[in-house]
Amino acid sequence: MSPGVGYIGSGNMSSVFNRKPKVAFEKIKYIYGEELERINCNTKIKKSSFKDLSKKEKFEIRNRIKVKIRKDQNIDRLKSGVSILIAIGIFYIIWHYIFN
Repeated sequence: MSPGVGYIGSGNMSSVFNRKPKVAFEKIKYIYGEELERINCNTKIKKSSFKDLSKKEKFEIRNRIKVKIRKDQNIDRLKSGVSILIAIGIFYIIWHYIFN
């Protein structure tokens, strides 16, 4: 008996409830790591700790990360909007040619 026999949701697909959880803040960790490498290259800091950074450097890192996250969110919104417009266009074409 497969594990999906008693589960009714998501089309009874075991891949839905057997998948591994995503790591929290994985994308932000990647961005912070990238920013730390930039600072290390520019200022020759040997330790990669935020305690060694000045307030100005911390502020600049936070601003760069916020800008990057906003850009990613705007791109996602644009993709969603375009896909919705395409879906509406397809439904209109189907409605116009099939039902009229």
